[in-house]
Amino acid sequence: MAKWKRPSGYRGIAIRGNTYFARLTVPEDVREVIGKSEFWKTLETDDIHIAQKRAALYILEWKAQIKQARGASSAVKDALQWKRELEAEKRREAPLIAQLQARSEDGQLCAHQVNELGLGSKEHEFSEYLDQVADRKGPDAARTLSNIVYGESLPCTTYLEEWLKSQEGKLIPRTIKQRHTAILRLNDKFPVLPIKKTEVARWIIEQEAEGKAEATIKGLIGSCRSFYDYLMRMGYLDPEGVNPFEGHKYSKKKKASRKEQRQAWEVEDVIKLVAKAKSKSGDANLHDLILLGAYTGARIEEIAQLKVEDVKTKDGITFLSIDESKSNAGLRDIPVHNDILPLVNSLAESSPDGYLLPNEKITSNGERSSAIGKRFGRLKRSLGYDERYVFHSLRKTLSTLLERLGLHHNQAAEITGHEKVGETYGTYSVGLTIVEKAELLNRITYQGLNVEPKEGKRRP
Repeated sequence: MAKWKRPSGYRGIAIRGNTYFARLTVPEDVREVIGKSEFWKTLETDDIHIAQKRAALYILEWKAQIKQARGASSAVKDALQWKRELEAEKRREAPLIAQLQARSEDGQLCAHQVNELGLGSKEHEFSEYLDQVADRKGPDAARTLSNIVYGESLPCTTYLEEWLKSQEGKLIPRTIKQRHTAILRLNDKFPVLPIKKTEVARWIIEQEAEGKAEATIKGLIGSCRSFYDYLMRMGYLDPEGVNPFEGHKYSKKKKASRKEQRQAWEVEDVIKLVAKAKSKSGDANLHDLILLGAYTGARIEEIAQLKVEDVKTKDGITFLSIDESKSNAGLRDIPVHNDILPLVNSLAESSPDGYLLPNEKITSNGERSSAIGKRFGRLKRSLGYDERYVFHSLRKTLSTLLERLGLHHNQAAEITGHEKVGETYGTYSVGLTIVEKAELLNRITYQGLNVEPKEGKRRP
């Protein structure tokens, strides 16, 4: 059950806050087909009697889906087993067939040779099995089975785990999980591949009509494109075919609105955040996170992953070594601003678990910023800031301060971890020295900001 829902004491019903939810665990044998481990749906009521009646209808519907999925799952497994057996037979018989063809004047096998040697017995058996399926379940079921076996069709998630495994070491766990989720959504829409480009185009239009953000849709289509490309390269789908997820257009973006645009924190905003965090008992990590973000412009997960060993010194400059990031440009050394040097040294010296922000829980994706990110969200909302202001906005803040100092884009990019402009600097230059970066970064100031370390315990 999702962490934000808890049992209600009633079968098939969970509760969040005062609202009841219907829930049903999906059996393991059909999770791959259904694409999820649990069904859940808000019942939009705090009355348990109403909730029970509504939940019963959802659960009835879900059980019907599970029953249907079991049939689909069984058929797919059946087809894949036949496919393996037929391919194995072909491999076994290929050398003998080649010899017989070489001896034949026309390069063909005679019917009596095939019969006498028992060649293609599994193929003949499968042909009879198809006739049985057609009689029992209809011609469409037989056609679907035949298409899967002979490689014209492929159940969407057949090679999903293999593809995800090939991504390990190339992508961070969070990205791999996002791709996994994307292909499960693909499976919901298109259980059998291949598909046409026009079908993908209609899918995109459907999502746009639902109001999904363009970036969200592009992320989904990008994951599907990568997966489909893998299937083609490996020969699971026609290698000479066309990837239907390539070259799509998206509807014209709606007009920009200041009401929706992400905003940078101004200096006075940062002062309020730090002061509020300082007054909050028992959460020194949150206070220190904000200071580190304001003075480094680092992403929240980059900060959460910083270890004592990442605090280094070169040419008299203390810096933070970012060794894991979402892009190559993000791999960088950030000088520690003079204002927070005492804080960083204190965190490194007193860490109980090797992290600068200790005792933060690690998610199944290997992330440490999830919990503290939520605490930051509650903090900023308590000060009246809306969804336009997020922790990532501190990157905007630092970038803005650097620009106001007159720094060139490439100078600021080396600190914030963005791509540099131009082939000469972007491709060939090794960049600024740590001393030069420190001189630039120390020119910024948060006038009136109290950077004294917060006293008190850290969250367990």
